[in-house]
Formats: sequence, C-alpha cells, structure tokens
Amino acid sequence: MLLTSTKSVVGCNLCEGRCEIFKDLTGKELDLLSQNHSEAKFKPGELIIKQGTPSNMVVLIVKGLVKVFIEGVEGKDLILSLVTPPRFLSGPELYYGKVHTYSVSALLPTECCYVEEKTFKQLIWDNRSFSDAFLHEFCRRSVSTLNLLVNSTQKKMHGRVAEGLLYLSRIFGSDSFNMILNKKEFGDLTSMTRESAIRILHQFKEEGIIELKGNEIFLKEKTKLIGISNVG
Repeated sequence: MLLTSTKSVVGCNLCEGRCEIFKDLTGKELDLLSQNHSEAKFKPGELIIKQGTPSNMVVLIVKGLVKVFIEGVEGKDLILSLVTPPRFLSGPELYYGKVHTYSVSALLPTECCYVEEKTFKQLIWDNRSFSDAFLHEFCRRSVSTLNLLVNSTQKKMHGRVAEGLLYLSRIFGSDSFNMILNKKEFGDLTSMTRESAIRILHQFKEEGIIELKGNEIFLKEKTKLIGISNVG
C-alpha cells in the first residue's frame, strides 16, 4: 500500500539521495526534474512496482532496500536483484513494451521518486553525459542480473547458497549482516526450496563456515565460501 504521494518540497539539486546518473545535469535540467516528479514512502513488504502493470514513470529508490523479482506460478518467485539507493528501478519498459516485466517490493522502509517518462526521455535526448550515465548503469545492472541468474540456475545447491551469501555480503558491504530475507525469499534468491536452502545454511554453520545468531549471519570462512561458489 502506498503511504504517501506528494510533490517534493526539496529541489533535486539539493536532494541527498540523488542518483549518480544525475550528476551532470545542468541547473535548468534539475529544475525540470524537480517540477515533474513526486515522492512516495513504503513499508517493508509493500509493492512498489507490480509485474504486468503499465509503465509511464521512471522509479528511483532514494532510501531503503528493495528486491526486484519475477512472479512465478504457485508463488514461486525468482529474485533478480536487491537494490540499494540511490538507483533507478525502471528498465526495458522505458523504450519497449510499456509494461513492467517484473515486480519490486520494499525490504526495509523505503522512499522512492517517480519521474514522468516524458521528462526522463527529454533529459536523455538533451544531455549526452546523462544518456551515457543512464546506459552505463542500465548495462551494469543487466550484467549483474545475468550473473545472478547463471549462479542460481547453473550451480549445484551448495554453490547457490554460497553465492547467495556472498551476494548479500556485497549488497551490505560487510561479512556480517542481518538476514533481511525471509526463508522463502532466500530460497527464491538461490532458486531452491526454502527447506533445501535452510538445510545447507545449517550445514555451513556446522562446518564452521558461517555463524548464525538469530537473523545475524557472519561469514567466518569467506575464502571457503568463494571456493564452494566457484566449484558450483
């Protein structure tokens, strides 16, 4: 459920959560952005983007943490990525299809900006540096998603769990982090049933590779995890 949807009271030129791709915009272009966007806040678990719905806005995450996923049949979802701010969430639908091919939901309290598609495309057309930055970020995200898909579909189960833990470590920038994903979501991240994923997590704990304290995970033997992930 959308909590708030209001015009920003802070101009984009002063926004601390502004995406890196906007750094080369001129003052006039930032003013245009300020005049043609709105903001919204979401609670953990709330949908930000719904798969299959029409797209007429570019969505940017300003604060929080979200998961990008494809909704499968019988509740079997496939997590494509976790996204930390500041990043934009919109993808191919900006130029192809006009329909969201994925869903996005908040994992933590999250704030987003919605920029009108027409305005965003105008900035791409008018500012070469901005268009290059947009394409660079879009390609980086595409490569990251492809790597995650390969890891979660081509590797054996122990390799998938190892890579899933390493991926979370990269997202949080630490070898010790809170398992923000529930059991089903961690299974979705590793393309496994939650029972299989949790069983292997406990195997890693028994072998001293990781330490589990409630929702906290500490990667004690990160080198071993990397080896397990590489072997697959």
